[in-house]
Amino acid sequence: MLDLIVGIRGVAKSRLAWLRDWPESPAAINLLRLIERLEFVRALGIESDRERYIHQARYAAIARESAIVSAQHLSRFEEARRLATLVVFAREMETVLTDAAGAMFDKLIGLTFRSASARPVARQ
Repeated sequence: MLDLIVGIRGVAKSRLAWLRDWPESPAAINLLRLIERLEFVRALGIESDRERYIHQARYAAIARESAIVSAQHLSRFEEARRLATLVVFAREMETVLTDAAGAMFDKLIGLTFRSASARPVARQ
């Protein structure tokens, strides 16, 4: 879990920043990049029922905080707060990335259909 606030070798950003900086333009390579991020979050192994252990209002407050806090700030949190924030961040990012991948897939399919319909049909 602490891998999220550690820098990526050869890149000047943390995994936290890398996860947040997902590509938005519909392209096959960008869909792969989204899926790569989604696989990383899922590989953290955080169960989907984690939310029920935290009061809904507290979870929402942690989710708001995790959306804006930087890796540098997170590293200064006390251990329990840092872990809770990272768990909520990972759960929320899984949802965001799943939605983004689905939306991008829909856009790519739409682009493909528009491109195909714009081509003249070959007659035999």
